[in-house]
Amino acid sequence: LEVLTIRQSRVTEEGAEALFKGLLSTTSLKELDFRYNNIGGTTIELLAAVIAQQTDLQAVRIGGTNIRGKLFPRINGVITTTASHLREYAVSDTSISGGEVGDFLQRISPLKNLENLNMEENTLRTGGAKTLAAFIANGTFPNLKVLNVKDNMISSAGALEISRAVCKLKGFERLEMDFNYLSEWAIAEIEKMFADAKMPDSCLGELDFNDPEMDEDDVDDGGGVAVDNQDGKGFDQNEPAAAKEGGEEDSGEDDALMRQFEQMALNGSVIGGARQPNPNFE
Repeated sequence: LEVLTIRQSRVTEEGAEALFKGLLSTTSLKELDFRYNNIGGTTIELLAAVIAQQTDLQAVRIGGTNIRGKLFPRINGVITTTASHLREYAVSDTSISGGEVGDFLQRISPLKNLENLNMEENTLRTGGAKTLAAFIANGTFPNLKVLNVKDNMISSAGALEISRAVCKLKGFERLEMDFNYLSEWAIAEIEKMFADAKMPDSCLGELDFNDPEMDEDDVDDGGGVAVDNQDGKGFDQNEPAAAKEGGEEDSGEDDALMRQFEQMALNGSVIGGARQPNPNFE
């Protein structure tokens, strides 16, 4: 037996226990895929034993199971100590947050043959994306060819950092980064980055489903157009500061208007839940 796939098969802990016990005598597995099943709680040690016995395990896909939180380091540990030749690791939907990604990457850093890392549907956010980019840029995964960070709440700054890092990898093949918070400006910069690195068009996945209104970054990294984190609109970085904030350079009129509102609040009367009209504001 070389390939075992039980993805989305409604396997319970009881079923997993029977399955893993049956696999304890197997040493030939190359691919193990049990994503999106209700397993990994009480059977975590049995699974660890199965992984530890394989002599040439190439791919492990564990997303969407109960292997998360305190259980996650246990599997990472057994993989890195007994399956250091692993080429694909899929940890989508395992609740990895931006604050936890550094520990996760450090634990799997011995996987120097890793070619495919799937971290889709986690919550890396911008901080976690920058951490991931730093590990890649530092040569932690020198053979990485495919990276999937879809649906991770990553904003423009994090996406740019990841793109810069993978563009420097020799032989890189595919970056999947859709369903995040990238602005149109950032997407254009990423596309240019890949083109300047002479990467084939196939190296960059689709970026059609991003929500720029959730982008927390309001400046670019080189002048020109920046993204307003409130409405996703661009503004000219050469504009006066007050104009960028949506007001005039002379804020006196705004101050006077605020004083009028304050005076109305003090002097106006409220009857039956409605403030009486003030002729000055008709």
